[in-house]
Amino acid sequence: MRLDLSAARLKLERADHHLKALQTLLDTYIRYNEHRIETVQEEGVPGLTVLAYFDRPLPPEVPGLVGDALANLRTSLDCLAVAAIAGNHVDPDQSAHFPICSDELKFEEQIGIALKGASPSFVAHIRKLRPYLNELDSRLYVLEHLMGLDRQRPLRPRVDVFAVLNLEVTDAAGNTLMTMGEINTRGSQSINPQSLGGAGLRYGTNSSARFGVVFANTNFLDGHEVLAVLLELQGRVAEIVDQFEGAG
Repeated sequence: MRLDLSAARLKLERADHHLKALQTLLDTYIRYNEHRIETVQEEGVPGLTVLAYFDRPLPPEVPGLVGDALANLRTSLDCLAVAAIAGNHVDPDQSAHFPICSDELKFEEQIGIALKGASPSFVAHIRKLRPYLNELDSRLYVLEHLMGLDRQRPLRPRVDVFAVLNLEVTDAAGNTLMTMGEINTRGSQSINPQSLGGAGLRYGTNSSARFGVVFANTNFLDGHEVLAVLLELQGRVAEIVDQFEGAG
């Protein structure tokens, strides 16, 4: 008997729908939202802090789309687990789900309950995936981590300055001393003033900046680009579902 993967694939399709809507929304926001860039020297902070001011905040639909995409990806895996149990001629009970844990010990405590009734070969395959925090591939753990946070409170990404374009350095009289084509600020939010001539100079932008929408208040995922992470998770879940195509 082949596994019925229709429910798992339906959830993948829904996740894809939400991700495409999110990408369109964020691309439009970044492209058309008017902004200005300032570089300031904050007391006690080394380097120059890059500040971005936008006319509009992130669209209110963003948290919902992020949460919906995560939920459908996670549910797709649960549907796979249910299909595996049903495909082994066992009626899945309410405890049936795809186990993802923080460590191997907790995973081993859960797998027998979560996959009760599934074939030994399916259970062995899930073990090989190591769906817990590990040094090789923790994408499934990342999915579970984000889902847990979103259940408590909707995830609210923020806009981050990835690079400042055409940074001007002027003296006290306003004379332009140099123009830097592009300064990468990814992950630092600041620019080292020594690399631009030291103290006593003025810094400003005469162009714009490159922006991205990143996770915030997620612990180890803060500063990671939202779409890049979600697309990576989508690819991993789809890959796992595909592994069982035609399986029985």
